[in-house]
Amino acid sequence: MFNKFSPNNPDTCYKCGRKGTLYHCLWDCPQSQAFWREVMDMILHVTGIKLLLDAKLCIFGIFPVNHNFSKANKSIINFCILQMSLIVTVLICTCIIYCSVIIF
Repeated sequence: MFNKFSPNNPDTCYKCGRKGTLYHCLWDCPQSQAFWREVMDMILHVTGIKLLLDAKLCIFGIFPVNHNFSKANKSIINFCILQMSLIVTVLICTCIIYCSVIIF
């Protein structure tokens, strides 16, 4: 993924060293999975709702079809996921910039 921005960047995940596709970096990477598990645990602690790890929910904020969350809980969950997605985006962009600077 990173070499799409600059051909000098490696095409590997900055967290685990595997092939660095966007899906892998956001979801499939073992370190990303651990991160999202912690987010789901935090949401459980705050709302009392146990959510399953789901790429649609974590990456896009799309809730499962059969959810029955109150409006308040849904807002809290959306806010938590939005904040965590922002953190992931900042980390990925920082890595891209850092890799570009080191290579040049």
